[in-house]
Amino acid sequence: MSNAELKPCPFCQENPIVVEIRIQGSSTQYRVGCPDNSCRGYWDMDCIWLNKKEAIEEWNNRIAKNLLSNIAPDSQELALTKYKLEQLEKTMKQINEIVYRGIKQ
Repeated sequence: MSNAELKPCPFCQENPIVVEIRIQGSSTQYRVGCPDNSCRGYWDMDCIWLNKKEAIEEWNNRIAKNLLSNIAPDSQELALTKYKLEQLEKTMKQINEIVYRGIKQ
């Protein structure tokens, strides 16, 4: 599994990294985090996984979980829809920039 499958940091949009932790006499562990130590997405010691795929999935899904845990249940659907729309707008902007660069060349 490559880091290309990781979603950007939800706080600063930096590309996160996966770290494999090998401790002698213990199983391999994985952490995913933002490399920017001033960011809220920087390493969280509670987020250590025994499976790399699971670590990446948890990283990719954590922003939605964080959003939903801080609001009333009746507002959760609205918050999730708003988050999805924001992500869609970012993606559309990136696509437009790529198309525009292609037209200019």
